[in-house]
Amino acid sequence: MFNIQLIPRVVTKPDPVQKAQAIGSRADDRLARLEAEITKLRSALMTNPDETLSMPMLREKLRLQEELSKALRDDLKDVKEQGKWFLGSMIAMVVGLLAVIATLFVARNPKKDA
Repeated sequence: MFNIQLIPRVVTKPDPVQKAQAIGSRADDRLARLEAEITKLRSALMTNPDETLSMPMLREKLRLQEELSKALRDDLKDVKEQGKWFLGSMIAMVVGLLAVIATLFVARNPKKDA
């Protein structure tokens, strides 16, 4: 057995001309894609500018509506939770008041010895 890490590697240096050509071809591809997108945008603006410009505004309005509905749902959850606490405390007060009334009623009517 032997350690693979100790085997010397053959490192070839990339050819600078090939490297420059590869970078140049990638840049040309990017430039071609950008030009295609620009022509699409120009044609869309020329055919119907109102509709083209209204789409980003509609997306922004939709995003704001989604945020508003989420905030409203959170507020409704808070109100529901407060309602539970209010109802629970009202029930506790009624039970306590009934206990006080029952105690006063029993204390007011003494037991009759038979």
